[in-house]
Amino acid sequence: MKTIPKSIRSSSCLITGSTGFVGKNILKEILLNHYETFDSIILLIRPSKYTSSSQRGEQLLRSLHLGEEQYKTEKVKILESEITEENLKLNPNQYSELVESVSVIFHSAATVEYSHTYEHAGYININGTLNLLKLADKCMEAGAFKKFNHISTAYVTGNQRDRKVLNRTFLNTYEETKYDAEQKVLEYMRNGLPATIFRPSTIAGDSVTGEIMRTNVIFKFIKLFETENLKYFPCDEGASLNMIPIDYFIKVLFELWDLEKSIGRILNISSYKNMDIQSCVTFKCNFMNARVPIFVPSDRLDLLPENVRQNLSYVLGYVRESHQFDLSETYNLLDDKMPECPEWDTYLGKIMQYCADSGFVKIKAGKETLV
Repeated sequence: MKTIPKSIRSSSCLITGSTGFVGKNILKEILLNHYETFDSIILLIRPSKYTSSSQRGEQLLRSLHLGEEQYKTEKVKILESEITEENLKLNPNQYSELVESVSVIFHSAATVEYSHTYEHAGYININGTLNLLKLADKCMEAGAFKKFNHISTAYVTGNQRDRKVLNRTFLNTYEETKYDAEQKVLEYMRNGLPATIFRPSTIAGDSVTGEIMRTNVIFKFIKLFETENLKYFPCDEGASLNMIPIDYFIKVLFELWDLEKSIGRILNISSYKNMDIQSCVTFKCNFMNARVPIFVPSDRLDLLPENVRQNLSYVLGYVRESHQFDLSETYNLLDDKMPECPEWDTYLGKIMQYCADSGFVKIKAGKETLV
């Protein structure tokens, strides 16, 4: 299995979206297991309303809990940036430094809110991606650049789960704008940019620690059943969701990211076995000692409270069908190194427990929950 030679990889790695769940885990993997590969690791972080980029970066690095290996954060450089703006809102010297030094980009920054308008989601997901591609193109001209790793989603196929379908409709603007962002990446790939598009299915928390972020779609469903005493839940019998834990995604991603054969490919990363949605809802409710709802056909939204109905409208398609994604190309590249994906019922309890221990959700009084 041929990989990109280390001699052409010993430069700067740039990560977008490091304050998000996927980007944070990409950063942690690089620091723990690929530290010697790069001279520096550059994080593009935008400031929040009350917190500077450097403060957000420091909080991020502390949250990695590297222990004795905390010294590895010395290679990390935090730049205040906004990927949606020209030249990533960096000053000319900063931008020029990136052009001269960056050899690898992991682009995971995106809005994952299903309810955003196309214009708002597209400004981040499409325009932000385009600005990173422009940087990569300039890095190529400077002679330092080797690989653009674009984190997309398996759901860019919209309502048709075949990877190569042409006629598709989308369940929400997240799917649609991630698809349009991919088209930008493919355009640059056709013009010679060495890149790989990685398409994970639904990413859950960590299968070992249970760690999850409150922006995660799985967490939002957990929160729904904690805050709402739902008598009914629209979900067609047999509907299932393809879900993978974050540590599995990272494991597969880093088996693939520096393979020369991965350049120019679109690679799905998913599970061979789906999660039955009704079983999952029952599991969550039992864990929280909450009432298990009566499952009704997915078109019976009239049985839900108005606020719940509005929230579910953006994800309704996911409870109407079963999603399975083609893994053949990913499997062929990895041969016998394809990791085995844990099944959802082996780690969902750990995610639930993490949410409870972190104060994200409250477990109702009742029988003791076990992980």
